[in-house]
Amino acid sequence: MNKRKGEHYINNSKMSLLLFFIFFIIISIFLIISIFAPEKTISERENRTLQPFPKPTISTIFSGQFIKDFETHYSDTFPFRNFFLDVNDGIKKITSQLSFGKDDIVIYNTDKTGDDFGGEALEDVEKR
Repeated sequence: MNKRKGEHYINNSKMSLLLFFIFFIIISIFLIISIFAPEKTISERENRTLQPFPKPTISTIFSGQFIKDFETHYSDTFPFRNFFLDVNDGIKKITSQLSFGKDDIVIYNTDKTGDDFGGEALEDVEKR
């Protein structure tokens, strides 16, 4: 592609570097908020006690239990957790109205004679 006079564009390596720095800044902000935010112990939304910060010991570190407990703790105390849960609930509500669930029954007519259910009543088709 020829570059015309006065036309500016960003090449792929500069764009990749820019996206990396934006991602790094977002992750850093979440890290700083996680470190300095006051720790919650109870979730009013879910009406339960949140996972406390695990105490690292030699045995829990080498067995991998510390990492599992820390993952549970962090998922309970993630910054803006309630906001993200609300967004998730909204997305589920919208998509559930737009798609079929596993309990929905879809009946379509493949019979060219015009007999929609092959001589069966709709109630009999639903019982199958």
